[in-house]
Amino acid sequence: MKKFLACLLILCFAFVPFVFAGCETINLIKLEGGPTEQDEVVGNGGYVVQKGEYIYFASGYVKTSDLGTGGLNNNFGEVENGALYRAKVEYQTTGSEEEENLTEKMAISNVELLLSKLVGFDNSGLYIFGNKIYFGTPATSWASDGTVEYDQITFYSLSLNGTNLTKIYQTTDFDGGEYKFVCVDNIVCLIVNTGSKLLKVELNGKATVLAEDIKTAVILEDKVYYTKDNEKTTDSLDFGTVLYVKEIKSLEETKLFDEDYLTIELIKMGNGKLYYTRNYLLSEKSPSSTSYSYVNTLNGNTFAEGETKLLNQAGISSFVEINGGCAYINSSKLYFKKNAETKELSSDATKILFTQGNFVYFKNSSALYRIDVSLSNPSSKKLSASNTINTDYFDFDNNFVYFFVKNSSTSKYELYSLDIKYLASTITPTKVK
Repeated sequence: MKKFLACLLILCFAFVPFVFAGCETINLIKLEGGPTEQDEVVGNGGYVVQKGEYIYFASGYVKTSDLGTGGLNNNFGEVENGALYRAKVEYQTTGSEEEENLTEKMAISNVELLLSKLVGFDNSGLYIFGNKIYFGTPATSWASDGTVEYDQITFYSLSLNGTNLTKIYQTTDFDGGEYKFVCVDNIVCLIVNTGSKLLKVELNGKATVLAEDIKTAVILEDKVYYTKDNEKTTDSLDFGTVLYVKEIKSLEETKLFDEDYLTIELIKMGNGKLYYTRNYLLSEKSPSSTSYSYVNTLNGNTFAEGETKLLNQAGISSFVEINGGCAYINSSKLYFKKNAETKELSSDATKILFTQGNFVYFKNSSALYRIDVSLSNPSSKKLSASNTINTDYFDFDNNFVYFFVKNSSTSKYELYSLDIKYLASTITPTKVK
């Protein structure tokens, strides 16, 4: 520590960011220009977020478990791949829709480093509210065993020009969870699912426990849905789970689903609907051993009134509503079911990522694909070309999909974009930075 403090004077004059334990964090980068306060924000929560004519993005991806090996760390001033960058974008179009040759290309200029800190990692999430960007980054504090706590997350806010870097909070027991910055009545706060409990963190660092011993959770802008074990459960008898919703501002809690012996597992919220799986009672006190896919509009007088069973099949690993039907994966095959008709879309699929119009975007073990479910005999199109990509992380904004491509020379994963609205016959993803 004495040696580190002795370097402080030198670091103060270096035009790089720096930080050390117990002292103020300072980012010496200050960019000119940028979006206005009123510009629209698109893409909060991913590793690319746009405000006005500017995108803020993670330049690449680094696996958290790789930090501390091969020279990889999260020290200020030493992070380039996966650091936070800003760039100006414009969309250049050629051709016309009438001649069916309309194409659009996202042109990126003035790429600038905003913060030399890792934001492209396993739990990436960039959020812009007002004139600040909020994000998480692997912690660099030291554990009692002498190792760096990279598995924990430190949260910061930063002005969009690079000034006013402020630490908000650091987790102490983050284990496979998630987080989301939300803005309720113009007040920004952080919601953290540590894997076992839900926290509401104010920007001054004050943390409030929303729920403990949770099983699954879905975080929205103004509320959070979560499940917990039924309090009646004993070592010998499983009474299933109970579903709750809690208002983030008022902390008012409501019990939505509580049926003995039934287990409900939350998946996501989309288009104002809650998606989940649950089993059912075969007879009194006798639940089914399998669970099925459900969607709930949440606008009925009771939870049951808003519920619809999407698929009468068990073992569904991924599903989404689209084009009046449902696309789903079962036994590594992608299907589309509409009314009484079911057709196979792909014989090799591992996860549905998102939808756009009639297209389902999905991945298999090594690539990104899309397919038009409205066609009688659809065939999938490979979007990632011959690139080696990280198939665990994708982002989608404004008709562009983003993914990380492995550089064959450096073995680093770098950010690429692909225009999917005006997709050319020859598919060529473009490196963002």
